[in-house]
Amino acid sequence: MALFYNGAHVSPSNNVFINSQAARRVIYNGVEVWKKALQVYPGYGVANAQNQGSHKPYWSYSNNGNTITVSSYGGTDAGYGFIAIGPFSSIGYSQCYFHNLSVNVEVNNGVKAEIGIGDINCGFHQKFLEPNANGSWGSGSVFNINAPNGGYYLLIRTWASADYSGHRITVNLTGFTLI
Repeated sequence: MALFYNGAHVSPSNNVFINSQAARRVIYNGVEVWKKALQVYPGYGVANAQNQGSHKPYWSYSNNGNTITVSSYGGTDAGYGFIAIGPFSSIGYSQCYFHNLSVNVEVNNGVKAEIGIGDINCGFHQKFLEPNANGSWGSGSVFNINAPNGGYYLLIRTWASADYSGHRITVNLTGFTLI
């Protein structure tokens, strides 16, 4: 799917106007040649953040508007919690991708992250990733959206066990886009 105007490629993040109206898609000869992407993050804010562990310093998140960091630490108690970004509608979109999503693990057992879409209370409708080891996913990693919905949230949940071994997992995200 590609749209060119006067020889220049029109990115899905740009706007296309037809008869002075912003278009979500462009169809040429019965074929969709361009579709407007929806940038969820940065853009949408954190609607819910919950530290669900009994020892509150063992889970944290930060959001500077360009990067979200979610971290859990396991020491005397388990550290776990989640954030929900949105709401947004995935209706009309079939895929999504992350811009520079990374997972960093300091002790690689007894930790887990879950990343997907669902409701504001962290009920996952679809999980894209469940990493428990170091890794990174860039904008080349495309995931299908199984069931488009009008009230989704991007969910990031982290967990680290409580066995005094200093388990830590950190998730960093710089962007999430629906296409």
